[in-house]
Amino acid sequence: MGAALANPDKTVLLLIGDGSLQEVPQVISSAIRHQANLKMLVLNNNGYEIERAILDNYPYNDIASWNFSLMQRAMGSSRDGIRVTNYGELGEAFIEMRKDRAFQLIEVMLPQGDGGKVMKEVGESLRFD
Repeated sequence: MGAALANPDKTVLLLIGDGSLQEVPQVISSAIRHQANLKMLVLNNNGYEIERAILDNYPYNDIASWNFSLMQRAMGSSRDGIRVTNYGELGEAFIEMRKDRAFQLIEVMLPQGDGGKVMKEVGESLRFD
């Protein structure tokens, strides 16, 4: 958010996980209110995936399921966020997001457990069991 406000002539792309965004949802409202040229991709895999990689089977890794794509309008935007479930929809969302400089939220639905190879390796290296 700070990068977008400090550089209004640049488009800032923010990648954030669903668990992290549940901690700071006011960033959406602030981006809309300040007309920040911020594009937000919410990687939604139903929880704290890095924590699952480190400490699986702990209930705090599973978080409430939010429909983040609805938050954009709920927090004052005149348009909805976009929810995508495949590469084709993601490509269409990128085209839509580049049409103007207004805040845009794209919620990318991912399967739980799909943290990627690097995340799994980092998680395994941090295990202490």
